[in-house]
Amino acid sequence: MEEEEFEENAGNNDDFTEDVVASTGLGLSFEKRLERLSQSDRIDQLYGCLRYSAFEERIGWLYNLQPCELFDEDRRRFVSALDLYFIGEIGDRFKISIVYPPYFYVGAKLGRENDVYAYLSKRYHNRCLSCDLLAKEDLGMN
Repeated sequence: MEEEEFEENAGNNDDFTEDVVASTGLGLSFEKRLERLSQSDRIDQLYGCLRYSAFEERIGWLYNLQPCELFDEDRRRFVSALDLYFIGEIGDRFKISIVYPPYFYVGAKLGRENDVYAYLSKRYHNRCLSCDLLAKEDLGMN
């Protein structure tokens, strides 16, 4: 498959940038995103769920999780994370946040996987952390 043909079917670089920028933080300003983060922590504190940041190991039972954003002071930007909510051994509640890189899967026609992989790796090498070729089974009952 020629690169031009693939690009016609997949969209150009400008379309990709607009999609990513528009969806980042739901279009909120930097200040609004910081405010939303602190408001979320205040609400969790009201319900007795404090952010655990100590270094000692703690035992708890996971009862909820939700995606969130954290502000990375070192890089001065927001990063994707998961808030994990726990009930401790003595019945107290706490939450921890785990940073994770977001991901998505791209489906390709059989036999064209390597072409898609090569194109995406080359075209977006400076915008994504990694590009992996994975075999997945369609579990649909069609």
